[in-house]
Amino acid sequence: MQISDANFAALQRRDGMALVAVADRIDGFQHRSTRSEHIINDDHAALRSEFGADSISHVENLPGIYRFFAGGDRSVRGFAYDDLSPVVLAPAARGAPPLARALVKPGGRDLITGTVEIEHDLPHNFGVAAFVDGGNAIDHFTDPLAYSVGVGFRLRLPVVTVGLDVAQALRAPGFDGLPGPRLHLNISPKL
Repeated sequence: MQISDANFAALQRRDGMALVAVADRIDGFQHRSTRSEHIINDDHAALRSEFGADSISHVENLPGIYRFFAGGDRSVRGFAYDDLSPVVLAPAARGAPPLARALVKPGGRDLITGTVEIEHDLPHNFGVAAFVDGGNAIDHFTDPLAYSVGVGFRLRLPVVTVGLDVAQALRAPGFDGLPGPRLHLNISPKL
């Protein structure tokens, strides 16, 4: 357990549930789940979700390490690691003109992500996958979500699976335009 200078504590349980506590009360939580189901013959469906929420009323009072971010190999592919977050206008530096303020992504109070992935096994421990990812780190559950689609290649080794995915963002709230395709490398324990 770690405690910051603001008396926050993060507790991580073995089942993936994380709790954020302020003083003696639970102020938020985070839950991740992954499920894989055999469909037919050589096809599998993989479902992944992540949900996090804080009950704190002013997100600016929450230390940055306890704010939520989304994007990256194990979140919403098609975006860089932790690139999805609410966008706010940073305060102007002392002596700088007011128009010199920059947009920053400080992290969100809540988090919701999900993935649906279909994998097809090929001979010699190879496989291909198609997926849809969605989600965002948000301050309100009415904030827009980001979406992406992609395809991937899998190599199943004796103890790990290596995945190489190409993902394209379809909706990117907080971006000036859609980011281009992104390459993602995953190395996961074989279960």
